[in-house]
Formats: sequence, C-alpha cells, structure tokens
Amino acid sequence: EGSDFDAAVEQYNMALLQHPDDLDLKLRLKDVKQKASLQHMRKAQELISKKYFKEAIEELQVAVAFYSSNHRAIELIDQVKKMKEAFYYAQKGNTQIKTGNFENARKSFQRALELDPENEEAKVAFNKYKKIAEDLPEYRLD
Repeated sequence: EGSDFDAAVEQYNMALLQHPDDLDLKLRLKDVKQKASLQHMRKAQELISKKYFKEAIEELQVAVAFYSSNHRAIELIDQVKKMKEAFYYAQKGNTQIKTGNFENARKSFQRALELDPENEEAKVAFNKYKKIAEDLPEYRLD
C-alpha cells in the first residue's frame, strides 16, 4: 500500500524508451500499471466513505487511465456520480425541511433514493417526511 506505483509506472515508461523491445520491461510495466490502478481504486473507496465524491471520481478516472480493463473502476465512476447527485438532493431536502417545504423535501429525498437506493439519510428522511407531507391539509383558511 505504501508503494508508489505511479512513480514505478513512470520509471518503466522511461526504461522502455531506452529499450523499446524489452519484453520483460513491458510485462513489468503492465503489472505495475495494474497495481497503480488498484491503489487509486482503494484511495477512491476511502474518499467515497468520507463523501468526497468529486475527488473519488478523479481517482477512479486515474485508475482507468492506468488500466483500461479495470471494469470495476469504470462501473464505480457511474455509481459515484449518482451518489454525488443523491447527496446533493438529500442536502436540498434538508434545506427544504428547515423552511417548512415538506412536499418539495419529500420529492428531493425521493430523487436521492432513485439515484442511490443505499443513501441512509434520504431513506430515513423520506419515510419521516412522506407522512408529514401526506398529512398536511391541501388548503388552509387562516
């Protein structure tokens, strides 16, 4: 984990410029690119857990750049983009609750769950405020 695979990739690329036909160097470069890709994926997972979605997407894009066959990283990019958007809608819903706009808050939480069904904050809030929105009278005479 502490290894700097990015630097190793750079070193092997430089060595291949000197010895373009060296099969051993080519194999080592391929191996180190895969390891660099996995290292960037691990970093992305860490960022996702902290809700740093933009940075996680960047790490995943680097992972794919190092190893284009990293299908898990490719899938995760789309997944994290949805998580990022869901996080936005959950935050929007929380703001709408603070202003008493329960119907729109419910819609925001619902949208968050459509994008990311695992978003716990949106699940809890949607179930809580769905009921409040349903119980509000349609018209008030005050």
